[in-house]
Amino acid sequence: MSVGRRTSGWFAPCAARVRAARVLFTLALLWPWACATTAPGSGRVLTVASDLDNPPFAALDANGMPVGRDVEMMNALARSLGAELRWRRLPFEQLLPAVEAGEVDVVCATLGVTPERERSVAMTRPYFQTAIAVVVRAGADEPRTLAQLAGQRVGAAGGTTSERAVRAKLPTAIGVFENKDGRSTGERLADGTLAAAVLDGPAADALVAGSAGRFVRLDESLGAERYALALPPGSTELRDELDQALFACERSGQLAALDASFGLASNPVAGGAAGARVPWGAQADGDADERDPMQGLSEGMDPDGRIPKVALPPDVTNPDRWRYYPEGRILEGNVLERLLVST
Repeated sequence: MSVGRRTSGWFAPCAARVRAARVLFTLALLWPWACATTAPGSGRVLTVASDLDNPPFAALDANGMPVGRDVEMMNALARSLGAELRWRRLPFEQLLPAVEAGEVDVVCATLGVTPERERSVAMTRPYFQTAIAVVVRAGADEPRTLAQLAGQRVGAAGGTTSERAVRAKLPTAIGVFENKDGRSTGERLADGTLAAAVLDGPAADALVAGSAGRFVRLDESLGAERYALALPPGSTELRDELDQALFACERSGQLAALDASFGLASNPVAGGAAGARVPWGAQADGDADERDPMQGLSEGMDPDGRIPKVALPPDVTNPDRWRYYPEGRILEGNVLERLLVST
């Protein structure tokens, strides 16, 4: 019988030292991306603008403090960047002009990504995906398909991606984008002023849930909605920092956990199952996106686990926006076993 001998220190077997080196190397690479681990204190302050009027994403509590899913996400991102947040409340219609003028550092207000917005401000990778939904009355003679909305009054908030979707996807409907009397969407839908209302998925679900059975959501949607943070034009460095932090939060499951804690885990995505997360760069509704060189790639990676380098179209908007995190190979395993090799 042979007796094993335990060694330690630099006399340990070579294989053990290699494993230890891999662990240390992995931790060194992962540390800059660790989400919600860096405590504020560097003196760096980010001014974040929001209307703070859209629960469960962002609202004010009884003490006037910002609360909600996106508020907690921004707190986590700020810790990752070693920054403190200063919230500034603005009406929704003033948010994009404020960030375009550089008056604030970030707008966090469930802003949908559109080509028009990407031409005027810098936008991060999407942090939440949903569908642009249609809500109608529950009566037997009410519309039940998008085609049946032809010639009908369809309401959407002006200046939003919902208005954009109505104009693009329901050209034969009568779009109503002003609310001159100030009544709620539910009131106008209930009294017949509107035949249908177009909202983001979570808002549509809340409207239906609070209607006591009077409203239903159509099975068809007007396409995908992807929320992103908006930054002043040219904020490449800040956008890259936030993209890395968002990527880390998504890979770690923190974004999914926030969705679940605020009742958003069952949120249906256009063209996908409830709770599905659409890879950044893929269209959730299956529509082709000529601006998007990542179209059709599963999780943005090739079958070999590598994020591919692709040639951008010559007319792509903001070519410096297209960056891939992390660059290189991702091997499966737990946080200590995963080895990231930078290219």
